[in-house]
Amino acid sequence: MPSLTDYVWRPKYSPEHGDILTQFYIPALRCAVRYWRTTGYFQATALAIALRGIEGLIRNQGQMRLIVGCTLAQPEADAIARGHDLRAIVEQNLAQAPLEPPDTAARDALELLAWMIQHHILDIITQPLPSPFPPWQHPQFKLQNPTLNP
Repeated sequence: MPSLTDYVWRPKYSPEHGDILTQFYIPALRCAVRYWRTTGYFQATALAIALRGIEGLIRNQGQMRLIVGCTLAQPEADAIARGHDLRAIVEQNLAQAPLEPPDTAARDALELLAWMIQHHILDIITQPLPSPFPPWQHPQFKLQNPTLNP
């Protein structure tokens, strides 16, 4: 297993410095035993793109935990604000998502996602976001997960 100390890391990575995926994410994930991240929006295809690094995380018996945004329509956000059950609203939102992937790459990404969840390598916690979500605003929703908020 490669070590993080085997690489020379920059203090900051940005598109102006080159391909962030090959310069940072793939080498870092190859060394990782734990990758926890928050992100506003998540697509399963991101896992497929970073697969070369994620293979290292899996070989290292690592774990990935993502806290991701789940875009809600305004009526759903209003229902939560009125005190409706957050979990029920998020489940309803996810249940309405199309189940048929649009292409082979998306299908492969969903299969990887399902396999990682099934083998307890990946945990995904959803955080509802209002839609449309202006980039200059940061919603102040409390995370609704018993593991994080006992």
